[in-house]
Amino acid sequence: MVMSDQGKIKWINVWVIAVYLVLAAVRYLLGLPCLFRYLFGMPCPGCGMTSAVIAALHLEFADAFRHHAMFWAMPLVVLALILPAHTLPLHWEIGFWIAMGLGFFGNWIWHLA
Repeated sequence: MVMSDQGKIKWINVWVIAVYLVLAAVRYLLGLPCLFRYLFGMPCPGCGMTSAVIAALHLEFADAFRHHAMFWAMPLVVLALILPAHTLPLHWEIGFWIAMGLGFFGNWIWHLA
């Protein structure tokens, strides 16, 4: 059975998410710093996300929001990456990714201030 290009992209996204989650967990458990922060001396747009997700899993939503205000978006991002392309109308998909980008950028600017 030959896998379609959409199917290949979906599984590549699943593997990328899985590898990212494993690396984030290892980094968190070993107490390693964010590479972006280490290299540039300032937090990256995703800094605090691991701590925020862990706090949310413990139902500590105020703490999660303090770590990273976009923690609530992570399940949506993962879902968007693993769903087949064009599940939603294209303008909704584009709007979703623009909103996520602006949210992460806004959170980053907020933490830099």
